Amino acid sequence: MISLIIGAATAATSVVQGLSQKNAANSAQSAANEVSKQHNKAVLAETARGIGEINRQRTLSKMQTNQALLHDNAEAIGAISDITTQEAALDSIGASSTAAILDVRRQQSEVTATTMLNFEINQDNLDTQLQSLVNSGISQYAALGSGAGAAVQSQMAGNLLNIGANYAMSSYSKGVFGSSGSS
Repeated sequence: MISLIIGAATAATSVVQGLSQKNAANSAQSAANEVSKQHNKAVLAETARGIGEINRQRTLSKMQTNQALLHDNAEAIGAISDITTQEAALDSIGASSTAAILDVRRQQSEVTATTMLNFEINQDNLDTQLQSLVNSGISQYAALGSGAGAAVQSQMAGNLLNIGANYAMSSYSKGVFGSSGSS
């Protein structure tokens, strides 16, 4: 009978120790999850800041390209106007003035094509930077240890991908330019 009581006491002690270890492990996991959540918030904030900066660069690139196109168009219009004014003053409008105007328009087309090519290359580079930033943010996410925390971490990583994809596609879904200013 005494051995039965000792066995029961040993079993009870083992259960209490097991519960105590389980509670300690849960507390440690909760603390680790809280540290991971704070780290993940910082990663999310830094990634969002980076996405905002890339979006700012994208907008600046659009503005600079529009300005360059407007300037090139104005120069071409001025050159054509000079040719027609000069030819009108000399009263010699004909094949030579037509050829000169066509040359100005050809040069304008070349400049426009180069400007647009540079713009597209810049946009592709920004898209690459954006993808790299999102991938880096996802890889820096600390894995949460269990249950709902792990599901939240997975959801936040998915949100980062969605934010990046939305910014990357915004130029193309909304149109690159409202008005290029070229004729």
